[in-house]
Amino acid sequence: MSSLPSPNSPPAAYPPVPVVASTLPRPSPSPSAASSNPWAAGGSFYLGGSGAPASMATRKAPPFKGRSSMHRSATAPSPRPAPPPSSTPSPKPSPPVLLTEGVCCCCGTTLRYPRASPSFRCTVCDTVTDLDDKARKGKAREGTPVPDATPVTEAQVLDLVRRFAERRTETDAELAHRLGALELESPSSSDDDPEDTLLALVATAFDNLPSLEGSFRPAQSSSSAPSARLPRRETLAALYDLARVRPAALNLLRGQVDALLRRPGPTLLASDGAWLVALFECPVCLPAYTPDPEERRKLLSRLIGIASNLPNSLHHALVTHLSSPTYPRHALLEKVELVCSFLSHRIGACIDSDDLGSYADDWRVRSGARVGSLLFAANQQTRQIPPSAFYVTLIDSLGEQALLQDFEMWESQSGHFSLCQYPFLLSLGAKLTLLAFDGERQMLDRASETYRTNLASSLPDPESPLLVLRVRRTHLVADSLRQISLNRLNLKKPLRVKWEDEEGIDAGGLRKEWFLLLCRQLFDPQFGMFVSDDESNLCYLNPGSLGMEDDFWLVGVVVGLAVYNAATLDVPLPLAIYKKLSFESLGLADLAQVQPSLTRGLRQLLEYDGAEGSVEDVFCRSFVGTYEAWGEQVEEELVEGGREVAVTEENRKDYVRLLVDFLLSKSVSSQFDAFAEGFHEVCAGNALSLFKARELELVVRGSTEALDVDALRGVTVYEGFAPDEPTVEAFWETFHALSPTQQRRLLAFITASDRLPATGTAGLTLKLQCLGEDCDRLPQSHTCFNTLALWRYGTRSKVERLVVRAMEDRQCVPTSRWRRPNFWLGKAIPLLLLVFAVRGYSLVVLEIIPFLWRRRPAIAALYATAVHVLLLLTGVSYFSVYFLPLAPPREREPPAEVRDKRVIFACDESGSPLRCYRDSCSGAWQSLRTRHCRDCGVCRPQFDHHCSFVNNCVCGPTLKPFACFLAYAAALLLVALVPFAPLQWRACQAVVREMWWSDEMRDAWWSGWRGWIGGPVYRYSGALLLAYRQCQRTALERPLLVPDTRVVTVRNHEGNTETREVPLYPHLATPTLSMLFVTFFATLISIIAVVMLYVVMRNARRGMTSVQGERIKLHSATSTTGTGTYDARTRLWVPLPGAGAGAGTVVLIDPDVPLFDLGAEENSKRLMGSEWWQWAIPWVPSRVSDQELNPDVVKELEARARKQL
Repeated sequence: MSSLPSPNSPPAAYPPVPVVASTLPRPSPSPSAASSNPWAAGGSFYLGGSGAPASMATRKAPPFKGRSSMHRSATAPSPRPAPPPSSTPSPKPSPPVLLTEGVCCCCGTTLRYPRASPSFRCTVCDTVTDLDDKARKGKAREGTPVPDATPVTEAQVLDLVRRFAERRTETDAELAHRLGALELESPSSSDDDPEDTLLALVATAFDNLPSLEGSFRPAQSSSSAPSARLPRRETLAALYDLARVRPAALNLLRGQVDALLRRPGPTLLASDGAWLVALFECPVCLPAYTPDPEERRKLLSRLIGIASNLPNSLHHALVTHLSSPTYPRHALLEKVELVCSFLSHRIGACIDSDDLGSYADDWRVRSGARVGSLLFAANQQTRQIPPSAFYVTLIDSLGEQALLQDFEMWESQSGHFSLCQYPFLLSLGAKLTLLAFDGERQMLDRASETYRTNLASSLPDPESPLLVLRVRRTHLVADSLRQISLNRLNLKKPLRVKWEDEEGIDAGGLRKEWFLLLCRQLFDPQFGMFVSDDESNLCYLNPGSLGMEDDFWLVGVVVGLAVYNAATLDVPLPLAIYKKLSFESLGLADLAQVQPSLTRGLRQLLEYDGAEGSVEDVFCRSFVGTYEAWGEQVEEELVEGGREVAVTEENRKDYVRLLVDFLLSKSVSSQFDAFAEGFHEVCAGNALSLFKARELELVVRGSTEALDVDALRGVTVYEGFAPDEPTVEAFWETFHALSPTQQRRLLAFITASDRLPATGTAGLTLKLQCLGEDCDRLPQSHTCFNTLALWRYGTRSKVERLVVRAMEDRQCVPTSRWRRPNFWLGKAIPLLLLVFAVRGYSLVVLEIIPFLWRRRPAIAALYATAVHVLLLLTGVSYFSVYFLPLAPPREREPPAEVRDKRVIFACDESGSPLRCYRDSCSGAWQSLRTRHCRDCGVCRPQFDHHCSFVNNCVCGPTLKPFACFLAYAAALLLVALVPFAPLQWRACQAVVREMWWSDEMRDAWWSGWRGWIGGPVYRYSGALLLAYRQCQRTALERPLLVPDTRVVTVRNHEGNTETREVPLYPHLATPTLSMLFVTFFATLISIIAVVMLYVVMRNARRGMTSVQGERIKLHSATSTTGTGTYDARTRLWVPLPGAGAGAGTVVLIDPDVPLFDLGAEENSKRLMGSEWWQWAIPWVPSRVSDQELNPDVVKELEARARKQL
């Protein structure tokens, strides 16, 4: 090995003088490795290289001909001490040396060296830089001689690989014979030995840079691209694999590469990238090839340094090579890990030092970052490895202060090196730290501006430094969007949310809950702003939502507020949206997330080989893009005259490119521009530009990784609990036992978000807090602090029951029952009906029946019988519904066929049977038509509606009694009104005559001023009331409506007795206001009963309920207008017959699917009874079941299930 420079030589740059070619033989085992050029064998001046002559160890360094200095990291040498005085005369002083500047080809340091020198050595990295002709122009007259190139062809390498392969397949006898023959030969006659040939090839190819530049190139290529002339990775890998298992060849390869990197020579830049590819593929920097870590790091430092300072043309060649479609993923990942580990080592050295910012002055860090950017650019074209593979996580260990200083230096654009210039190196945690810093800084600036404004003004109502949104849960979207639009100038203030009519201080939890609930409604496809794909379950901008730019702006603001306030959102947006926000290009892979089925068809178009005919005949496509807008197909030409341009084999790639651009960009340009404007209006900070699309998606949506309960337990802290307490163990066992959907609901109950932070479980901290000893109270959550407060429950079953109940109650956001209108109506209407029934019954029994008996006894008896029978049946039907117990369902667990997934049943997203944890249901199973009644607080099977007339639910057990009640009530009131009708008609005529033509009314009302006080309505309604009073006062002075009277003895005001005739039936004989109201309400109730009976029977004949009818209306309104309040579809588990137990999938169905329609006649019989007489008896139970489904619909569902699978 050659020696390093003499310790007496100055540390500044000096010109190395080429050494005269030595006559010593080259220490190569093969004569073919010798080279005639002056850089080979003893003529090489590669310090420390294997090609240095043996005498180099004793040879002194070249004389230093002038003082040099350097800039940046190189330090100037101290002046030489003055020589001692001498008596001899001093020689004549030499002329001054002219100095010039140059840049080291490895570390990039600017150095000063003698102008006449054709090369110089760097005092920082000890690399020799030889100037090419362009760099020497006007300086050195003669340059360093360029060695002759002796390239190794690809055919030689492949032939050597073949020879080694044949040698491995030789039999033992052949191998023994060959070994015996070799013993008779002299060592000099072993030219045919592949071991010697391998050494010769390595020595020749890596002898100098011109030889390496011409080596390993393919002999011929089908492509004319410049990259096709570069060495193939397969060829290089085969050569390096041969050298790895042979120590002599490996040592020679390592030494030759080290020599090349120490002094590349003047032809460094005169290349198309062949030598760079060969060195980049050389694995001598890997531990398996170079065990010594220090030697390995030196080789890697020089390779990275030289590669980082090459011009763009060579960088482009390297990126092209690494981004080839055939380049293996593991090879690219290996290089990324190598560069990142190199950077981690250098960053670690800075962490150990006192100055954490010293990495900015380390040329190795700068070079590693530049080379990392080349690898990242190659990966951006192939997307083979995730962006997280480029993270140098040791940067996080620099500390928050160092990161913030680096960020501010990058913002200042001072020209100094900054890690933020290479954001792909920063981990997501580091970027989130910078994003939080940027957001807090802008918030503080806005708040400080508000405080200054308040201090400078004398207004009594100062401006709030916070953005406070007061919203109602029942009007979440309208309230939120209205207040956001009104506070457009205050969006960068800290956000606080206040729920109306609810207690709570927003320390972060209310804000997270608001984001979660709001986005679930905003991104509902029923609002018409987004369209969803059933296969990918993702939403994209609706191209038909023209004129909704303001709404898209507001949605963009909401998403920006979430990023700005560090809140995750449940927004099912595809990666294409985030790519557009990050100004990244889109392709066919992005369309696959939005429209998977269309993408598969386009790929078939691109891959079609013409086996069944031409592209025009098989696919029949033209240059036209289509999309659906409110049920109609809209077509637009992709090019001018596109309807007449057929898609052919030659232009199909252009067609796919234009169609992807049309569907993802042009068709939704106005919608996305408004969305992006709103987003960037809030998130306009520099920190956001550090994020790539996938990272931005993680920031917005949070991590979608499956919940690891053990990992969550590892990041949980305890307050008042010991980690091994029975209650704590029971809680984590309950967490483990929940389904994935329920686990996310429990996480949302604790943290107000069902997603993990962008950095995963490690970025989350949970707290379990003890509230006290065992009791029956529910757990409490403090979402602002990610805290779940539990009592010391005694059993695991109690922990599970109360935790799950609290979780589900929070999910449903229950409202107190006494606040609901149906609660008060259900209490008031039955009392009014009771008063009406008593009053009406007294009239019928005390006046109508006697009145009829005096005239028609037979009719009176028939009337009385009919009224009492109808009254009995009405009462029995009414109280059958009224007294339905408010108890949870008896069937708390699903039947065996549902548990085994052998039948169709309602399920959640994971395919588990639906359960209800609201109020007192406590996890009861819900069948297909079971619904939870918020007014009753329990689940009802075959739920139809909650009726205030009976103050209870109309459901499966009470639907028939309710229908009987309506029929009997209408019949009872109509029968009871028969005698009233003619008498009330005559009474109304008498009142009208009294109102219009009597002198008393004219003097008391029509001519007076009091009749005009309340306007026209008051004038005529008051006249009607006075007319009734007048008729009652003068009833005995005019003919009675019913002439039956009786004589009564009364005492007058003078104390004398007298006889007087009074009406025998006073309510029938004279017009009274009470009789008018009774008649009016009886008629109104009869009409209501008839209409409700019609609706119930119509729904029964169709096999549906009132709830399903309302859901159909909502779904229909959504399909036509694009507006809606919630998703009216139902998730069903559909098993596949013959596919084994549990085989099936989840299918979403629209509410108008006739799942329970078995025919009109059959549906009616199942509800009312199979015999005609059973229809009239309310206590005969119905036979309606949720397990008997329409067989035609079942077949369609099974077909859909097979298609999805």
